[in-house]
Amino acid sequence: MKRFIAIALCLLLTLSTLCSCGDDSDMGKEPVRTTLTEETPILIDSDGNISDFYALGLIGTCDKLQLKGLTATYGAVTAKQAGKNLLGMANLYGFDCPVSMGRSEPLVKLFSATGSADGKYGLGGVSLPAGKKKLSDKPAWEVMYEAAKESSGKLQIICMGPLTNVAMAVNTYPDFAQMVAGISTNAGVSDLEVAQQEGNDVVASIGNGEIDLLADPDAFITVANSGIPIYCIGDRLANQTRFTFNYQENEHTLDMWLKPKSKYSDYFMKVREHYKREDEELVSVAFPSTVSLGNVIDDTILSYDSFSAVSLENDTLRLTKPAAETEGTIHIATTFKDFSFIVEDPYDTNETGAMRFFLMILQMPAYYSKHK
Repeated sequence: MKRFIAIALCLLLTLSTLCSCGDDSDMGKEPVRTTLTEETPILIDSDGNISDFYALGLIGTCDKLQLKGLTATYGAVTAKQAGKNLLGMANLYGFDCPVSMGRSEPLVKLFSATGSADGKYGLGGVSLPAGKKKLSDKPAWEVMYEAAKESSGKLQIICMGPLTNVAMAVNTYPDFAQMVAGISTNAGVSDLEVAQQEGNDVVASIGNGEIDLLADPDAFITVANSGIPIYCIGDRLANQTRFTFNYQENEHTLDMWLKPKSKYSDYFMKVREHYKREDEELVSVAFPSTVSLGNVIDDTILSYDSFSAVSLENDTLRLTKPAAETEGTIHIATTFKDFSFIVEDPYDTNETGAMRFFLMILQMPAYYSKHK
């Protein structure tokens, strides 16, 4: 709880500072800072919800990302609606990549998506125009496989929903796992510090909030044990970075964040209306998908514990630690990194992983106001 309060206060102070700088500030003049040293191919697997909408906006702010495809999954809405939303996002953001439909249900069917989360259409009632772009006639897993083949082992997949489509690629193409550099997902477990130690294993409870894991646990196990390096953030960490009411400015930080005018700002604000309430002071909003993508843009944001295998036991995950002098491929996030890091900003010489993430997402609307 103390960590959450500290992070919320950090966001409020940062936004207040940025807003006081005005349009002439340096915020957004340059692409976001990244630890990527070369152009990196990525593929986004998404259920097309509000969090994903804002997360996809980050892509254009990083000059090291090359989007190879958008694939639709189920979750906040049905896969069919997610496909429509992704077509609209591709049209809005100008993405020149295939948009493909994935499976509409888990590998082992446990539930059906109701389409009620995040409001109508999964975007708070906003329908994005698709333009002339059409869905690919290839299924999501084939698009993933082709992107992996074209990317010479460098493809990063960001899963913003259940891992069903990636599991289909693993099961369909025997060489797929060897061609993918990594997967970043919000699926995972959030409280390793209270997990039980049993010999070389850690047994961690799966919280009710771990929707992306619980939606298709078989897919998660398939992908995690495939040998692809997977970075699992978990519900708690993904939702720690929240937009709340700023009493100092008497304004919600969502409005402060999205205020800069750009080609996209009207849609940014239309989607934001989903969170409008009479009691704005009580509204607290997180966009967890931004953490999954942010983890690829800057790999110094989060700390991880690594494991070599995972199995599902009722409502727990059994994670096996790697043997001595070997590295595990299953990385479970434990916290935002909190270490001293000297940066170019002379006013901040004690930056943390949380602050680096904040600055990344806060820059997005400001960047587009100067470049779009």
